[in-house]
Amino acid sequence: MKTGFVIESQSEYRQLGPLIDELLLNKEDVYIFINSGFYSLLMKNSIRPWLVPNQENVPNFMNGKPMIVFTQDEKDICEKICNTKPDQLFFHSGVHPDSNLVFRPRKYIQYLKQELNRKTKFYSFAGEYYDSALWGLEAIQGFDNIFIINEHAKKVQFDILNKRNYEKQDIKNSFNKLVVSGKPVLDHIINQKIPDLKDSVILMTHNFSNSQFSRICFANNKYIQLLKIFIKEDKFDYKTLSHLFKNTSYKDIISTIYKSSKGSKLNFIIQSRAKDSQNKVYQNFYALNSDIYNLDGNKIPYPNINTHQMIMNSKKLIAFKSFSFIEAVISKTKALHLEIPTENAFHKIDKYNIFNKSVRGCDQGSLNNYKSCIQSIKWHNLKKIEQFIEKDEPILEHDRNEYLEKYVYPPNFDTSSEFIYKTILENH
Repeated sequence: MKTGFVIESQSEYRQLGPLIDELLLNKEDVYIFINSGFYSLLMKNSIRPWLVPNQENVPNFMNGKPMIVFTQDEKDICEKICNTKPDQLFFHSGVHPDSNLVFRPRKYIQYLKQELNRKTKFYSFAGEYYDSALWGLEAIQGFDNIFIINEHAKKVQFDILNKRNYEKQDIKNSFNKLVVSGKPVLDHIINQKIPDLKDSVILMTHNFSNSQFSRICFANNKYIQLLKIFIKEDKFDYKTLSHLFKNTSYKDIISTIYKSSKGSKLNFIIQSRAKDSQNKVYQNFYALNSDIYNLDGNKIPYPNINTHQMIMNSKKLIAFKSFSFIEAVISKTKALHLEIPTENAFHKIDKYNIFNKSVRGCDQGSLNNYKSCIQSIKWHNLKKIEQFIEKDEPILEHDRNEYLEKYVYPPNFDTSSEFIYKTILENH
């Protein structure tokens, strides 16, 4: 069986790598087609040049060596894939939004499907954890199967589709294409031994581009940011103004965590993201108000995933609407969700606010707020942040297992990679 994987960003190894290793373990023929074309050029000219895949940053896979095929552009990748004639092709997502934010299959994938004459199965991981929930029906129809993390993600996807202008029968017909499989990126952390002694509090910094609230109220100079948004953007969420004059700032949150961590004899780690441009403004402040400050970038994201290890070894995790909460529950790391106002950033796709409510919300029982595992509080409540760090309240194993069964584990309790491998064997 000949399996191809398309890599267009170095970060995609994080999600695809575990399945590549599963296939290599089973002595399958694996080809990695690295597309260093248009998408990569965009990243090369951005603040994330290390994400461009090349000869130097191919991971060392644990179970063997796949065939590596370098391509220059979409025409080149099509030619080389057609010459190889794989039995199946995997994409990290394989879709791109149009002007109305409807996610559709990439044009070169449509060309490949036509040229390979339906002899090749086309599979997608649907991007990261809940990315599939924002796909249009056109994207789902472009693949033989789409592997998604859990039934919750599948329900959110179809709740959104049913509110859009698609024929109900077409939506129903596509339902079985979405296969709940867990996420291979979580396989390693699920199987890893959890340390008995944990000595850190970790803060995952905020995605500043996520909302107008963040860009204004968490900005180093909120009034300048306010003016920029008024000038550059057609619409403004005036509810943001009600938060503008709050006394608590983003720096206050960080200072509070640092001080409380010291009082509890825990290291304070700040994990920052280079793609969030305002993190550059805060770099010196992060370094001065933490024990360890990590800025992502220039790292091969597989097989050693640094954030996995940090979360596994931390006693507490603090974050704003982060899928790192999933890793925290797996790792028995107590988590605190700092709740900020939820704006409907995907209003063209999700005008009924289904995605924000179901995925970014903070109701009890949600991804971000679950019994003894994850606590959710208002972002400006410094007292409760202190209490979270200082109190040593355990995660109850019953609550943890409930969360993992609902949001993490693949069917039959295989690893996700094993489950997906079995699925493609059945389809072969």
